[in-house]
Amino acid sequence: MNFIAPTRWHSTVTESMDMNTPEAPIMLKPIRSLVLAIGLLAALPGTAAAQNNSSGSVDFCDTTVYQNTTLPTLQTSGLFTDVPRYGKAPTTGYRPDETCRQSSASDNSCNVSQTTTNPNCPYAPPCKLSMCGQRYANINDMWITILGAPGTVPVSNGCWDLRANVQITVFNNNKGVGFVTNYNPSTKQGLYFGLFDSAARLTLQLYTFDASVAAGANIPMIQVGTTSASQARTNPVSWYTLSLDICSGPATTGGPNLLSAIGSFQPVTYNAATNTWAYAHTPGTCPNNNAADQVCFQFNGLLPTSPAISVSGAAGVSGFLHSADQAGTIDEGASVTKFTFVGTNVNPD
Repeated sequence: MNFIAPTRWHSTVTESMDMNTPEAPIMLKPIRSLVLAIGLLAALPGTAAAQNNSSGSVDFCDTTVYQNTTLPTLQTSGLFTDVPRYGKAPTTGYRPDETCRQSSASDNSCNVSQTTTNPNCPYAPPCKLSMCGQRYANINDMWITILGAPGTVPVSNGCWDLRANVQITVFNNNKGVGFVTNYNPSTKQGLYFGLFDSAARLTLQLYTFDASVAAGANIPMIQVGTTSASQARTNPVSWYTLSLDICSGPATTGGPNLLSAIGSFQPVTYNAATNTWAYAHTPGTCPNNNAADQVCFQFNGLLPTSPAISVSGAAGVSGFLHSADQAGTIDEGASVTKFTFVGTNVNPD
């Protein structure tokens, strides 16, 4: 990532991200490392520092982080707002009813038929945001939730450092879980960096998306460049640490808007008895100093103009599903926890 203020970007700082787990340190750029440190010190365990802050960490154990509702009730509290779309039924304009904060086996505040008792998405520790639902035949579908309290304008940044532990629990068809950035709440367009499970392989790819389409229609998605990174999937179901460092903007004042992204995924093991996470290999830094089991992704190029992706936008998390099977027969099964976010705007020098 070398096109915006490179002298400020490449001196690395080791930032501990303990948060009650023995995870190894990761490397962050200094301008955002300071913001992250302030955000984590100010935050209570399991919550973000402020409802529309640019930095923090959430594990979805706290009821104040994400509000579960069932259609047609809309969210009125929490740190996240689901993108109006549709759930099991084509209820245009409502949030999906299949995104659910699961903190315990007795949590029945989700849509029970879709998430809490869905055989593909039973509750198991840790606390997490579960995206478990069904979609219509032959379409791309996304379950999107954006950082920002309901009823407010989400915080917008040109640069985001995002990290989470993610899981894809169902192995049929093409499924994904990942991060949304550059999201424009007016157009419902943005970028989606996803870890996809298809044909027994896990693959990292970057896409544009347009979630403004009507219920039951295919969400338009266009791959950004031809870059991807993948490895064979192993059974049983594993957790992975997914990371993304992304920036957009001109290299010089008046220059073209560029896009730079570095991401990775790496297996991580959860110990329910101790509520801790552990790596087989100490996480490294991409693209050149990654761990042996850490898969790196990198893209540098122009910011997409069709659709016109905003230079600065909101961030969030999303599940993805595509299948050619009959409607209602395929479930999305993805989970996110330990979501850490740092947003900044870095201007050209």
